[in-house]
Amino acid sequence: MTNVDDDDPLVPAYAIADGRTREADGDLDIATLVELHPEVSTTQLSREYRLIAETLRRHGRLSVVEIAGHLGWPVVSVVALVTDLRRWNRIIFHAPELFTAQERPSLDLLERVRFGLLKL
Repeated sequence: MTNVDDDDPLVPAYAIADGRTREADGDLDIATLVELHPEVSTTQLSREYRLIAETLRRHGRLSVVEIAGHLGWPVVSVVALVTDLRRWNRIIFHAPELFTAQERPSLDLLERVRFGLLKL
């Protein structure tokens, strides 16, 4: 893997995943929840994979997009890397948790959020 410096904004986004922009096994939903395998050792992992593992160890189960947000990396790079980690049995994928009818936000709340975002 490429050596990526956290403080170097000049490193191209694709360098994080060695130029890959998607996983090899098919489509991975960015809402898929990712969990670090309980007995995984991260000492043998390269820096990028280790950062993902450490993020999961610190925060617990996260979606692919949340991992990208925590690391400040493009989602496409994280998708490629977590797919590798899954193939190596270092992480576990879980289906996204869906809302029940009672838990869903109201249409009014969604409209207010949309309006607020449009004002930004």
